[in-house]
Amino acid sequence: MLKLSHHRHTARHLPHHHTSYSALAFVVMLTGVLLLAVTHSAGAATPYDGPESGSIGLSGRVAGPPPAGGATILEPRSGQRFSTTPITVRGTCPKGVIVEIFKNDVFAGAAVCSDEGGYSLLVDLFPGQNRLVARVFDALNQAGPDSLAVTVFYDEPPAIGSQLRPGEQALVLKSDTAWKGVSPGSLLSWPVEVTGGRTPYAVSWDWGDDSVEPITRTEEGTFSSKHTYTKPGNYILRVKAADASGRAAYLQLVAVVNGAVGGASTTTPGPLNGKLLLAWPMYGAAVLMLGSFWLGERFQLRRDRRFLPQG
Repeated sequence: MLKLSHHRHTARHLPHHHTSYSALAFVVMLTGVLLLAVTHSAGAATPYDGPESGSIGLSGRVAGPPPAGGATILEPRSGQRFSTTPITVRGTCPKGVIVEIFKNDVFAGAAVCSDEGGYSLLVDLFPGQNRLVARVFDALNQAGPDSLAVTVFYDEPPAIGSQLRPGEQALVLKSDTAWKGVSPGSLLSWPVEVTGGRTPYAVSWDWGDDSVEPITRTEEGTFSSKHTYTKPGNYILRVKAADASGRAAYLQLVAVVNGAVGGASTTTPGPLNGKLLLAWPMYGAAVLMLGSFWLGERFQLRRDRRFLPQG
């Protein structure tokens, strides 16, 4: 006959075989190190600086409407005559845009519209009549309406050599773009074309950060100058060329370092940065859970030992 006997409970705590807190702590620590490395890599990634960037990352910006308001030219006034060049062009504009000035439909210079809604830049003039127009562009290079045209005249002094010889063109500096974006520490290359006048040319390139570069050109054509900015911001570039007869040409450009147009960054967090914002709280919760379980087990062990039979 089968006889059942009751097993006496010893109140002893059985060894724990299922949870290795040292292994879990190592896994959590390794995860934290990897997460920290990924976060540092994402934070140090080069921001988008326009079509010339070599980045393989993808970014996008939804195009809004172009600027509804245009710029005005308050100075100079129509009909004014000048015997020196360059002249100062001032006016109002929608803040945060790039203002480009055209003389006789030729790009003459650019400036960033200030937070106060104004701009100012130096513009050289062609001998004779100059029709000045201001045009605004947003960060997507969408143009706003043109300003009312202002017509001024430049009476070139006889002291600057003789008047233009037959077939000789006025000295002109040209750039295919009014502004460029670049990241701090990255090399910015800017091509400019010099034409007309009499060779050789003496070119001075002021990068707007107390760095001035002299360049000598013995012939017409396009040349490039390169520079590296160390701090973010909007920098005004001023290029001046003088020919052998003493004529001068000026060109004002804008370098947007770290994508800051009008003082505001144009870079936005990418998908990886968005996921990291969620990963860190989840990692913190995992650390707290592991610590809670370990403390809970330690508390239970101490509690059980108080009720174990003595001796």
